[in-house]
Amino acid sequence: MARGADRLAALLQRGRVYKYRALSNCKHVSGSPVALQPVLLLGEGAIVLGRDVEFGWPASALFHTGYCHIEASTPGSVIEFGDGVQLNNNAFVKSEGRGSGSERARCSGPMWRSLTATSTTCAPTTAATAGRGWHRSSSARMCSSATG
Repeated sequence: MARGADRLAALLQRGRVYKYRALSNCKHVSGSPVALQPVLLLGEGAIVLGRDVEFGWPASALFHTGYCHIEASTPGSVIEFGDGVQLNNNAFVKSEGRGSGSERARCSGPMWRSLTATSTTCAPTTAATAGRGWHRSSSARMCSSATG
Protein backbone atom coordinates (compact mmCIF):
# COMPACT_ATOMS: atom_id res chain seq x y z
CA MET A 1 0.00 0.00 0.00
CA ALA A 2 1.14 3.52 -0.65
CA ARG A 3 2.14 5.65 2.31
CA GLY A 4 -1.02 7.78 2.15
CA ALA A 5 -3.23 4.71 1.90
CA ASP A 6 -1.54 3.21 4.97
CA ARG A 7 -2.24 6.37 6.97
CA LEU A 8 -5.87 6.45 5.85
CA ALA A 9 -6.36 2.77 6.72
CA ALA A 10 -4.84 3.29 10.19
CA LEU A 11 -7.00 6.36 10.82
CA LEU A 12 -10.20 4.56 9.79
CA GLN A 13 -9.34 1.51 11.90
CA ARG A 14 -8.59 3.68 14.94
CA GLY A 15 -12.05 5.26 14.62
CA ARG A 16 -13.63 1.79 14.52
CA VAL A 17 -11.67 0.76 17.65
CA TYR A 18 -13.01 3.81 19.54
CA LYS A 19 -16.56 3.16 18.34
CA TYR A 20 -16.58 -0.40 19.69
CA ARG A 21 -14.98 0.74 22.94
CA ALA A 22 -17.90 3.17 23.35
CA LEU A 23 -20.42 0.39 22.56
CA SER A 24 -18.90 -1.98 25.15
CA ASN A 25 -20.97 -2.36 28.33
CA CYS A 26 -18.99 -4.75 30.56
CA LYS A 27 -18.26 -2.91 33.80
CA HIS A 28 -15.91 -5.55 35.22
CA VAL A 29 -12.90 -5.43 32.88
CA SER A 30 -9.40 -5.57 34.29
CA GLY A 31 -6.40 -4.90 32.10
CA SER A 32 -6.23 -3.07 28.80
CA PRO A 33 -6.32 -4.81 25.43
CA VAL A 34 -3.96 -4.07 22.59
CA ALA A 35 -6.81 -3.50 20.12
CA LEU A 36 -5.54 -3.66 16.56
CA GLN A 37 -9.08 -4.63 15.50
CA PRO A 38 -12.21 -3.34 17.29
CA VAL A 39 -13.13 -5.28 20.46
CA LEU A 40 -16.65 -5.39 21.91
CA LEU A 41 -16.60 -6.25 25.65
CA LEU A 42 -20.09 -7.17 26.85
CA GLY A 43 -21.96 -8.68 29.78
CA GLU A 44 -22.53 -8.63 33.51
CA GLY A 45 -19.60 -10.94 34.32
CA ALA A 46 -15.88 -10.25 34.47
CA ILE A 47 -13.31 -10.04 31.68
CA VAL A 48 -9.69 -10.30 32.80
CA LEU A 49 -6.96 -9.29 30.36
CA GLY A 50 -3.36 -10.19 31.12
CA ARG A 51 -0.38 -8.16 29.98
CA ASP A 52 -0.09 -7.56 26.21
CA VAL A 53 -3.34 -9.31 25.20
CA GLU A 54 -3.70 -8.52 21.50
CA PHE A 55 -6.87 -8.50 19.40
CA GLY A 56 -6.63 -8.50 15.60
CA TRP A 57 -4.01 -9.31 13.01
CA PRO A 58 -3.53 -6.80 10.16
CA ALA A 59 -2.32 -9.36 7.60
CA SER A 60 -5.27 -11.75 8.08
CA ALA A 61 -8.70 -11.83 6.50
CA LEU A 62 -11.48 -9.60 7.84
CA PHE A 63 -9.16 -7.15 9.61
CA HIS A 64 -10.81 -4.02 8.19
CA THR A 65 -14.41 -5.26 8.26
CA GLY A 66 -14.89 -7.30 11.44
CA TYR A 67 -14.53 -7.05 15.20
CA CYS A 68 -13.75 -9.31 18.17
CA HIS A 69 -16.71 -10.14 20.44
CA ILE A 70 -15.95 -11.00 24.09
CA GLU A 71 -19.01 -11.58 26.28
CA ALA A 72 -19.20 -12.63 29.95
CA SER A 73 -22.98 -12.69 29.88
CA THR A 74 -24.04 -13.61 33.44
CA PRO A 75 -22.94 -12.10 36.77
CA GLY A 76 -20.92 -15.22 37.72
CA SER A 77 -19.20 -15.67 34.38
CA VAL A 78 -15.50 -14.93 33.92
CA ILE A 79 -13.36 -14.83 30.79
CA GLU A 80 -9.64 -14.62 31.39
CA PHE A 81 -6.81 -14.18 28.90
CA GLY A 82 -3.29 -14.75 30.20
CA ASP A 83 -0.23 -12.67 29.35
CA GLY A 84 0.69 -12.56 25.68
CA VAL A 85 -2.53 -14.05 24.30
CA GLN A 86 -3.18 -13.13 20.66
CA LEU A 87 -6.60 -13.43 19.05
CA ASN A 88 -7.05 -13.14 15.34
CA ASN A 89 -9.73 -11.15 13.55
CA ASN A 90 -13.38 -11.74 14.39
CA ALA A 91 -12.69 -13.88 17.47
CA PHE A 92 -15.84 -14.68 19.47
CA VAL A 93 -15.57 -15.74 23.12
CA LYS A 94 -18.67 -16.07 25.30
CA SER A 95 -19.12 -17.37 28.82
CA GLU A 96 -22.50 -18.09 30.37
CA GLY A 97 -21.08 -20.06 33.28
CA ARG A 98 -18.26 -20.03 35.78
CA GLY A 99 -15.43 -19.21 33.42
CA SER A 100 -13.54 -19.50 30.19
CA GLY A 101 -9.78 -19.15 30.36
CA SER A 102 -6.88 -18.85 27.96
CA GLU A 103 -3.89 -18.88 30.25
CA ARG A 104 -1.23 -19.60 27.64
CA ALA A 105 -0.34 -17.56 24.59
CA ARG A 106 -2.68 -18.40 21.73
CA CYS A 107 -3.32 -17.05 18.28
CA SER A 108 -6.60 -18.14 16.75
CA GLY A 109 -7.69 -17.83 13.16
CA PRO A 110 -10.46 -15.86 11.46
CA MET A 111 -13.95 -16.84 12.57
CA TRP A 112 -12.64 -18.64 15.68
CA ARG A 113 -15.29 -19.29 18.32
CA SER A 114 -15.08 -20.16 22.00
CA LEU A 115 -18.17 -20.83 24.08
CA THR A 116 -18.69 -22.17 27.57
CA ALA A 117 -21.70 -24.37 27.97
CA THR A 118 -23.26 -26.32 30.80
CA SER A 119 -22.53 -29.87 29.66
CA THR A 120 -20.40 -29.90 26.51
CA THR A 121 -16.65 -30.15 26.10
CA CYS A 122 -15.07 -29.76 22.67
CA ALA A 123 -11.40 -29.48 21.80
CA PRO A 124 -10.25 -27.08 19.09
CA THR A 125 -10.90 -28.82 15.80
CA THR A 126 -8.38 -27.28 13.43
CA ALA A 127 -5.90 -25.57 15.72
CA ALA A 128 -2.27 -26.59 15.45
CA THR A 129 -0.31 -26.85 18.69
CA ALA A 130 3.24 -25.59 18.59
CA GLY A 131 5.59 -23.79 20.95
CA ARG A 132 3.79 -21.97 23.76
CA GLY A 133 0.25 -22.58 22.57
CA TRP A 134 -2.12 -22.57 19.62
CA HIS A 135 -1.02 -20.72 16.58
CA ARG A 136 -2.99 -20.94 13.38
CA SER A 137 -6.50 -22.12 12.72
CA SER A 138 -9.43 -21.39 10.50
CA SER A 139 -12.94 -21.78 11.89
CA ALA A 140 -11.73 -23.61 14.99
CA ARG A 141 -14.11 -24.09 17.87
CA MET A 142 -13.37 -24.46 21.57
CA CYS A 143 -16.04 -25.24 24.13
CA SER A 144 -15.51 -26.00 27.79
CA SER A 145 -17.75 -27.28 30.51
CA ALA A 146 -19.01 -24.75 33.05
CA THR A 147 -20.15 -27.42 35.52
CA GLY A 148 -18.18 -28.72 38.42
